[in-house]
Amino acid sequence: MEMKSVSSQKVENCLSVLRKMLEEAKNNKQNAIGYDAYEYFHHREKVLEKLTEELSSLES
Repeated sequence: MEMKSVSSQKVENCLSVLRKMLEEAKNNKQNAIGYDAYEYFHHREKVLEKLTEELSSLES
């Protein structure tokens, strides 16, 4: 698989969006009503954390 170079500005922009989405998921999880809603936002939070970690590793 060929790796394409990604500009650091694009990576930073993506990280910014992911961090905002992660913060939103954390807030929604805290305010969730019912177990299903909590689980949904908890899962979303974990996925966004993993994506943020992976993208951050590309940045360095």
